Amino acid sequence: MTQLLTPEALTAATAEPLAQSSYHRAFLHPIIALEDALYEWTPAQQWKKDVRTRPELEGPSFWDIQREMRERCGPR
Repeated sequence: MTQLLTPEALTAATAEPLAQSSYHRAFLHPIIALEDALYEWTPAQQWKKDVRTRPELEGPSFWDIQREMRERCGPR
């Protein structure tokens, strides 16, 4: 979802209600996404998207383990 959700689209959809609100800052943090993104709105900058890169310490993926098992144990 977040790869298709641009700050410009959020601004177009929410600029008027947010400008009329008493808020000085708003956040949108999608919890189900392919990337770890946080959207931040302020009246001065409108919406801004920050994407956190995944740390390298996450370890191997399921597919990495499957490949390693095939290489070590051979086909069954």
